[in-house]
Amino acid sequence: MKNQHFSIEGLRSITETIGDNIRTCRKAQGLTQKELAEKMTLSHDKKITKSFLSICENGKKIQLRASTVMRICIALDTLAEQLYHTCPGKKNIPVFPPYTQNSIEGCDHLIQSNLYRLFKKSGLSISELNSRMVAAAKDLGIIVNNDDLDNDEDLDMEFCFSPTVHRYIHKTGKQPAHDITIVNLILFAIAFNEPLSRFFTDTE
Repeated sequence: MKNQHFSIEGLRSITETIGDNIRTCRKAQGLTQKELAEKMTLSHDKKITKSFLSICENGKKIQLRASTVMRICIALDTLAEQLYHTCPGKKNIPVFPPYTQNSIEGCDHLIQSNLYRLFKKSGLSISELNSRMVAAAKDLGIIVNNDDLDNDEDLDMEFCFSPTVHRYIHKTGKQPAHDITIVNLILFAIAFNEPLSRFFTDTE
């Protein structure tokens, strides 16, 4: 693991894909960025601004929270698979009901409880899940070997998911982990071979 590092370019490629798809879905519904931002502002939450949404659509929000993507899906009344597909090999994606949450805290809790449920269902150990996530990250170009590093574009830090997996899974039922990013969730989804929507709905 000592020779593997995060690649900002790899992370950016994912957030740019999501951003492009957010823009496509928004325009298909005839919404401006301001109108979508207003729809995203759920009860008792901090107001979402047009400038923030613009950053998301341009793929510049590398640490984009999973709950923010869930709010976008709620506002657009669309499934997460229209923003990013984690199961290209699956021909039949389950039809999920519309996402319904009335607060950002509710989104965080639901995502994390589903993460815990899918982890238990998988029967994987933390080590096995970590290995799957690292493999997925390599496939997506999120981590690279030292020889592939561009010092101007990449973060010089050791890469291992185990601490992240422990933190997210074992906080379930307590204070939710607000720092779960959409990239984290995509890697979990690939590791579990599940669509992103599985994390955004309370349907088994």
